[in-house]
Amino acid sequence: MGKTNNFVVSLLVFQLLSACSTTLVAQRPLAAAAEDAPPLGERCWATDDCSHGKCEDGYCVDERSRPPTFLDRIGGVLEGKSATVLLAGDEPVKISAKELKIGVDRTQWLELGQSTNAYVSKTVPTEALRQISVVDRGRGAVEGLGLGTLAGLATGALVGANVGSSATQCGPGERQSTDPPPGTSTAVCFSMLGAIGGVILGAPVGLLLGALIGHRTTIQF
Repeated sequence: MGKTNNFVVSLLVFQLLSACSTTLVAQRPLAAAAEDAPPLGERCWATDDCSHGKCEDGYCVDERSRPPTFLDRIGGVLEGKSATVLLAGDEPVKISAKELKIGVDRTQWLELGQSTNAYVSKTVPTEALRQISVVDRGRGAVEGLGLGTLAGLATGALVGANVGSSATQCGPGERQSTDPPPGTSTAVCFSMLGAIGGVILGAPVGLLLGALIGHRTTIQF
């Protein structure tokens, strides 16, 4: 059982590291919405969520509202979160920043001063950006919960079926003459029990690991 638990946890970590990440690649020159462009529409998941227009890139779009530009998209990703900024150069500089505001020409953020131990504002040309990474632990927890449930379900069912294939009965008590042959319904029974146990183990572990690892979004310039 200990080996099975370790396998489930290792599988979850691998899934979270490989699946719970997003990479956005900026296309230069960066384009902002025109001054006379209509405002962004309401946020949506599907067109049914829109009172007017249709859902495009997570926003309701029609003649009164516009789809998001790349700057709108990354602004939504960075809003209210801290991030790691990598500046271009012969020796790339990595900076921990918060309250990033990325514009077409200039980018501004707050970073912790080493001497004053207080946040100070810094502005650089947007062309100096190489990469921005941000971790969303809330989204990571939700994704971890889903992956943990699926991994626990599959692993528990397989282990249970393997154990049940050599068992004579699924419940307590002595085997009766009317019981099915070994390796038939007992495998199904143990598989169901294993799946339930796998979900009980996998869901909270996935939730915890997902919150710790988080969903990483990387913006490449």
